[in-house]
Amino acid sequence: MYDVVGIENPIMDFAMQVDRLPTPDGGCRLNGYTWQGGNKVSTGLIAAARLGAKCLHIGRVGDDVFGRAVYADIKRHGVETSRMEVVPGAATTLAVILSDMETRGRSIMAKGGTVPGIAEDIDLGPVGDTRFLFIASLGGVNLRAARLAREAGAKVLMDADGPRDGMMDDIGLVDVFVASQFVYDHLFPGSTDYEKNCAAVRGLGPDIVVFTRGAGGVK
Repeated sequence: MYDVVGIENPIMDFAMQVDRLPTPDGGCRLNGYTWQGGNKVSTGLIAAARLGAKCLHIGRVGDDVFGRAVYADIKRHGVETSRMEVVPGAATTLAVILSDMETRGRSIMAKGGTVPGIAEDIDLGPVGDTRFLFIASLGGVNLRAARLAREAGAKVLMDADGPRDGMMDDIGLVDVFVASQFVYDHLFPGSTDYEKNCAAVRGLGPDIVVFTRGAGGVK
């Protein structure tokens, strides 16, 4: 049995840290940088694996230099990659993240790839043999996986980064719902009654509800 099975197409993250953002025609000193496999589920699986959990990643990457680097990075952290497909001729998404110490903020630039989404008819056998299913949305194959996980007695964790129409339609399948400030502002525009709004989401099914607010912490 796996501790965590995650479903997502990972991307390549190029993260850099500077003291302050450069001005036009200016420059700045680069304090440090990392190349790493990224995206919500992928980074979560790596964190869990490094803490000793047995993790499996289901997803696709391109056969370009970024895709092969992502595949190798996820694998070297102890996440099983036997269900990750390397797609011939496809380009992997690249995200460039610039963190500045002056504002403690992040500026993100992304170049979308051509890796196709995960096939909805993919074999989801491992989902029936895990303690937790980790997803970032509830559409397509993820919805089928969530239903299979619940039928098998597994917990479903969803980490939603951005708002989507209908994203709450099947939220009753989710046990742990984590979402960004963008999702919160979409669901509860102008409201700062976090306790009331978290309780409202819990009333739809999840046992645990967490909204991340960037510099404002979590609610």
